[in-house]
Amino acid sequence: MSIDERIAQTLASVGPSITLASSSEALAFLLGTLTNMPAVIAFALYSSVAIIFDFLFQVTAFVALTTIDFKRQEANRVDCVPCIILEEPSDESENQLLPQTGKSEKKVSRLKRFFRDVYTPIIMHPTFKLLALLAAFALLFVCIANLVHLPMGLDQSTALPSDSYLLDYFDAQTDYLAVGPPLYIVIRDYYNYTDVEAQNRICSNPGCDPDSIVNQYDNAPYIAGTTYAWIDDYLSYTIADKCCLNWYAGPGRMMECYNESQPYCDGCYHLDPYDDNPRPTPEEFMLYLPRFLASDVNDDCKLTGQAYPADIVWADDDQTQIKTTRFRLYHSVLKDQSDFINALNTVYEVADDNPDLDISLIVYFISILNNTSKLSIFAHSLLAWL
Repeated sequence: MSIDERIAQTLASVGPSITLASSSEALAFLLGTLTNMPAVIAFALYSSVAIIFDFLFQVTAFVALTTIDFKRQEANRVDCVPCIILEEPSDESENQLLPQTGKSEKKVSRLKRFFRDVYTPIIMHPTFKLLALLAAFALLFVCIANLVHLPMGLDQSTALPSDSYLLDYFDAQTDYLAVGPPLYIVIRDYYNYTDVEAQNRICSNPGCDPDSIVNQYDNAPYIAGTTYAWIDDYLSYTIADKCCLNWYAGPGRMMECYNESQPYCDGCYHLDPYDDNPRPTPEEFMLYLPRFLASDVNDDCKLTGQAYPADIVWADDDQTQIKTTRFRLYHSVLKDQSDFINALNTVYEVADDNPDLDISLIVYFISILNNTSKLSIFAHSLLAWL
């Protein structure tokens, strides 16, 4: 059978499977173009087109070049210099006796004799097999032990072309950035903000718990400055003498006033004068909270809540119950992926260490979606290997 006929039969046998495999892979990569991420779309398009052209080259150019190479071998031509034709070996030099059997065989190269007479007997020896097995297990345990020390994340600049304008942006961000991304602490599920003990578990004013939510985050790594918590400013607002004043206008009628010198103008809150850290009653807490959120700064009161209305979600239109609130703070400068991952891990650890089961707490910041999966990549890799 000629070389052309053998190549034709081979291509007829494997051609359908190559076509199906290439078509399915190209279509699978094309599905990646359905996403909204430009980088993924570009990668999917390039990969799909590359697979299609690879298939075309395999069934055309590769087949032709393989046929030419087989004909070169039959003509006994040198592979790198096909214009040189080697002489056919004589029958006497072509055959030699095997020392084990005394039978003749065609003369083999030195490399083949090395693998047959030296390498193979060594690796098939029982002692070598045992040493190879022990070495493989030792290497496995060393890899597992060092797995946790591998740095997580990918430097974003490595995924960009060398002439990309984003390289200058990342360099400037590393050199000049002075503030990190904002972080939000969200308390859900109708937390009882009017209870003094519940207040102490989340605030940072004098009298609050040392391990309160706000205090823990203020002292956590990768956190810059203090937390912008409306409850801290509101509790300070309640004990200020001239911030919240009411004018008694008759039975059951109280109107806001702005100067203690006005007749019948008195403080809103009836605080315990003997308490070092007085707190308003539950009714007063909820009644005057909307006034605090709308208050302006003036000469008599430097506290205002106008920065906090977006941080409170009311359960009703009458603003008598709080459904969800958030506290705001900022990370320290996060320059690379490792900083983002470590900061996210710290944020989660503080939230998980919260011993109070009454607080439904979640935390998030701008890059949480990009880095959350990286926190568990080692555990998932180990489970996949097992």
